[in-house]
Amino acid sequence: MHQVFSDLLPPPGQTLRLGGDERHYLGRALRARPGERVRVADGLGGGVVAVLRGFEGDDALLDVESRLDDRAEPWALHPALCPPRGDALDQALEAAVQLGVESLVLLRSQRTLANFDGGALQSERLQRRLQEACRQCERSRVPALLGPLDLDQHLAQPGDGLRLFASERGGLSLSRALGEAGPALSLRTVVGPEGGFSGEELQAAAAQGWTPVTLGQRPLRVPVAVTALFAGLRTLQAQRHPEEIT
Repeated sequence: MHQVFSDLLPPPGQTLRLGGDERHYLGRALRARPGERVRVADGLGGGVVAVLRGFEGDDALLDVESRLDDRAEPWALHPALCPPRGDALDQALEAAVQLGVESLVLLRSQRTLANFDGGALQSERLQRRLQEACRQCERSRVPALLGPLDLDQHLAQPGDGLRLFASERGGLSLSRALGEAGPALSLRTVVGPEGGFSGEELQAAAAQGWTPVTLGQRPLRVPVAVTALFAGLRTLQAQRHPEEIT
């Protein structure tokens, strides 16, 4: 079932008029036909199933059938990453969204090469990329996007739950770092730039109480590191608390 977004979600039995980019996506990109069922999400976790009645000028008319809300993930994942240059950032964001992160923070570290003043890191463009990733995996809630923040500033912020710092210089396994994590857990994580963290930054993370974790013996590109980290966490979650995964 395809997904589009709308700020307003009428109750079942009413009609939704969908215009703008979402109407264009439904009619031109998807070439949807009357009678097709569509997910309509509000980006905040709410959604409905609607039937496309047809197109009227610049609007698509959809008859709302039922509500459809995202189920909250038992482990809330809040990654922060130092953005790479080029398409690698888009790949990392897409992987994070599909693996169910709740928020994303962009960080500046000593070796971050991305240009924060360039078009690739404009907030509006990144929000579109997050929304597109949510469409692909039929997710109603678009993760919050925060930053950019300096790494030191982020490390010093207080917060509940575990704080994991992915280090190419070694650390605990994910399983060991999680210990006896319960079914409801908040996890803050940091993924570094492809040039790695400096020794000074690693010391600062340890001083602020962050736990270093390893993702293997070899340096990883940022999209691969993000995928390995959050796929590993979701796998551990499913193994330890299978009753929470349906």
